[in-house]
Amino acid sequence: MKRVLDARSSLILDTQTLSDSNYQMSEVENHEQLKGRLAEYLRVQRIRQSGSRAEVFDILLRTEGHLTLSELVRRAKRREVGEATVYRALQTLQNAGVVSRVEPLGGQVSYEAVLKHHDHMICTVCQGIQEFCSPEIERLQLKIAEALSFHIERHRHEIFGLCKSCHRNKKGETKC
Repeated sequence: MKRVLDARSSLILDTQTLSDSNYQMSEVENHEQLKGRLAEYLRVQRIRQSGSRAEVFDILLRTEGHLTLSELVRRAKRREVGEATVYRALQTLQNAGVVSRVEPLGGQVSYEAVLKHHDHMICTVCQGIQEFCSPEIERLQLKIAEALSFHIERHRHEIFGLCKSCHRNKKGETKC
């Protein structure tokens, strides 16, 4: 198991498998593995393969980080994929678990391919998104779920607050 520590904290930024439960955080997946997961989902759900959906997925796979909905629609239109098709494709991709949606409070919705498990800290001022993974939080979630006899299938963890820059700017404001 490879661990990469963020120099500024003790958070492990790469994911690891938790072996003490049926719920497992996935290791980093490559594009072909994600495409395989999507194909399997479509087969099981009896949904036909779609070139337009594949185009939308490809855009997300080729983008590092998060892509706003408006930017995704703009890029899809360049590939002759209509806006309504993008919305339908995103719903299917989310249901398949290969794309996730991040919705900052009052901010623009964004999407990303799910190449690795991670959670988000979202700045309520600039809408910046920071990704993190904490095995400690994951273990605590498992303990709570076990205590409540709850089987976790997946989760989304978003923390809202101020990023370092916005916090510094806010502290510098003078109050009357």
